[in-house]
Amino acid sequence: MSHQELTIIYELRSISANEVWAILSKKLGGFSGLIEFNDEKTTFEEILTLISCSKDDRFRIKTDEFNIVLSAVANCEHTYLTIETRGLKTKTDWDTWISDFYSFKPFVQAWVSDVEYAYWQNAHDPIQYKANNRSYDGLPMKSNGLPYPLEQQIIDISNNLGRRIFKTGFIEVVAAKMWFGDAFWQITERDKQAVLAELSRIPVDTEDHNGLLSIQAGLEPFTDSSDREIQDKLRVAVFG
Repeated sequence: MSHQELTIIYELRSISANEVWAILSKKLGGFSGLIEFNDEKTTFEEILTLISCSKDDRFRIKTDEFNIVLSAVANCEHTYLTIETRGLKTKTDWDTWISDFYSFKPFVQAWVSDVEYAYWQNAHDPIQYKANNRSYDGLPMKSNGLPYPLEQQIIDISNNLGRRIFKTGFIEVVAAKMWFGDAFWQITERDKQAVLAELSRIPVDTEDHNGLLSIQAGLEPFTDSSDREIQDKLRVAVFG
């Protein structure tokens, strides 16, 4: 089973590490062995103490099944939580995770991606390809826009279907499974009803419940360009 990642976007500093851990500790179910917290091995029981003693509302947690990161992009004014699966043999019910984390407001958006596909769709530095012994011959290139001697050629990802565009308060990205809270419409000034009308012309399922709009374009995350038309139409419908 491919590695999947759930990304949740909140308004900047609107959710604390303690609040996130309160939910994670229940979702993860506890561990009898060691767990990595900010790259240091500790016990499951000690994490709450470590978080409570820290003044930083960011952390990294690694278990046998998940990589979890809570951090922020201050210049884009959002906090993000990513939950990546590691070697799970059963399918993760991401809707139940969203149900728990939606309780914290302002919830902006969330989506599920295939980790490898998302990485290469957004890899713009040739070094990323060289480090993985992967050729970038034939890929479109452009200048990084920096003055000499910092100027160099980078991969042009502007037309990639899975590209992520960081904007103030949210991220423009499309996925086979996405969720949008009330804060998204306020931040983007998009008309929710107009978006729903556009989505009705695309073969996707939508559900609007308790202020949370979910959009599903497939049972599994996008992994290639075989759904190009749907991915393009989703981006236009949601983000304009």
